Amino acid sequence: GITLRQLFAHTSGIAGQHPCLNRRDTTLGGCALEIANAPPKSEPGVAFRYGGASMQLAGRMAEIASGKDWNSLFREKIAAPLGLE
Repeated sequence: GITLRQLFAHTSGIAGQHPCLNRRDTTLGGCALEIANAPPKSEPGVAFRYGGASMQLAGRMAEIASGKDWNSLFREKIAAPLGLE
């Protein structure tokens, strides 16, 4: 399996980019599902592949764990404490 640590370290084996990252007609959950169902580029922990695909999965994991959507989580946990608008 792929760990959250591997997602943030870009060593999950997931492609660095995925077509859904450039589409405005999808949700975080929809894009994460597409990424998760795509064939891996390498075994987890073997290769470094920088890109947004792993961050989409990590963001979706945060949504599921918290029961909140990503925008709410970002505002509550990151933007507000830093004074960002």
